[in-house]
Amino acid sequence: MAGKSFIKDLRLALINEGGFLEDADVEFVALQKDMLRFREEHGPMAEGAKAKLTIQVTVECQDVETNSFRVLTEIKRTVPVRPKRGSLAMGHTDETGHTSLLVTASGSADGDPLQGKFKDQKAGAPLP
Repeated sequence: MAGKSFIKDLRLALINEGGFLEDADVEFVALQKDMLRFREEHGPMAEGAKAKLTIQVTVECQDVETNSFRVLTEIKRTVPVRPKRGSLAMGHTDETGHTSLLVTASGSADGDPLQGKFKDQKAGAPLP
């Protein structure tokens, strides 16, 4: 038969008859959209966030006698999760001996936004 051979040296573009690279492109586009959405949702807290597209190609000797191999692929997309957030809490024991961690419902001290203002709800005085 004259013309091009249907048998070629294996390249990434030929794995799964081109489907592997198509899948990788689809996942890469989805990764970009995920990162843009993450940045939109979390604003300045998204700084430093990373997404990763991991592509694994495994070539496995399937049968030594027939000299056959199996080519397996895996594409894994990892996107960042919600940024860490926290609250400043203060240990407290009341007059009945009840112990708990106290947090402010809102607000922070003028000098440092990480320093919460703790006040006794009854007296309105700052807690020690």
